[in-house]
Amino acid sequence: MDKEQQWRLAYVLPNLQLESPIEFDGLAFVPNSDPRLGPIRASNKASRGLLDGFKDTGGTQLRPAAAIHISPTTITNLMEAMVDARNCFALACVLNGWKISIGELNNFLIRDSDYFDFYPRWPSDDGKNLCYLGPALEWVSPVPTNFTAQAHPYILPSNPRFSRPEPDEELFPNLCKIWRRIHVTRKARPADYRRLRSLSIAYEACRVPQGMDNPLYDHGKHCSFWVSALETLAHPTRKRVTLREVLLLLEKRPMRDPCINRKRLTVIKWAKKKGGRERMALNLVQRLYKRLYDARNAFLHGNKLSIKIFIPSGLREGIRLLDVAPLIYLTALEAGIGQRQPRALRSKNLTTRMCALIESSFRRNVLEDAFCRAMGFDQPAKRQRVVD
Repeated sequence: MDKEQQWRLAYVLPNLQLESPIEFDGLAFVPNSDPRLGPIRASNKASRGLLDGFKDTGGTQLRPAAAIHISPTTITNLMEAMVDARNCFALACVLNGWKISIGELNNFLIRDSDYFDFYPRWPSDDGKNLCYLGPALEWVSPVPTNFTAQAHPYILPSNPRFSRPEPDEELFPNLCKIWRRIHVTRKARPADYRRLRSLSIAYEACRVPQGMDNPLYDHGKHCSFWVSALETLAHPTRKRVTLREVLLLLEKRPMRDPCINRKRLTVIKWAKKKGGRERMALNLVQRLYKRLYDARNAFLHGNKLSIKIFIPSGLREGIRLLDVAPLIYLTALEAGIGQRQPRALRSKNLTTRMCALIESSFRRNVLEDAFCRAMGFDQPAKRQRVVD
């Protein structure tokens, strides 16, 4: 590293604890004990307050994760790059958490994006002030002598033992490549900006649904976010996106399980002509998205709402439509950006290639297993009814 360059604190993530750093090019998300934070604490009073001043609702001190960056940096828009990197990391963790734990009795992974929120104050360069800049307020204040702050009170702070962030090892590297093409090499592909914009919408969709304090409205709002995130991901270059484009994108991710891959004719559009309608043969994932799309329309168009719209029949007891939305979105991501192929698949050794192929197939089947648990297909009686 150049002698003139040094690490600086950009944000703290008070709800998140990390065991090891997550590195990007010139950016990093690090645990509170990372050695790079030592010089930052020593030289910047505001940074020291942010890193050491958080407590939970019981008064126990928290050790929040930190977002740091190299200064000076070649990244043109540092704040935008930091947010995009956070979204890549957060979605890779949240989607993996739902994939691994949906329908299970226990969950030890993070499934809500609220854990990755930045604290809306950051240190000034000289360390004397805390800063905030928003659409309605520009705020600078001296660092209090005994600065104390809290994480989100409606979620428990993450704990590496019980709620750890674990990114999808296939998805995360692909998202990092998109981020790097935009912010580092500046060789973005046409769809890259759209993909990162979709991640920002999905980040909002992954929040704990409690912002409106009305269960039906909360569910409707989050269904709307998920549909928008999927439509942004599937948006064609020179056309307007419709239900059909998202369904065609989901179809590109092959499904081997017969319960998931079984197709049924489904009405996707009613024509203006009386009695006219358009049908498509849809697999299970596509039909679930159609239900999500209908729930969004019912909420935004002012239709009468009922809990059955958001917890439709067919799902396993205790599973909501919002619980399978992350799986649908992960399906679209894997269809859109592909999956990383292990180098071993290109090995000249037949045994090595076969082992890599088996491992790759197992990883791909994890998502199908998640859909099966969400629908109750892991229960033999229900699976037999569906197959028959």
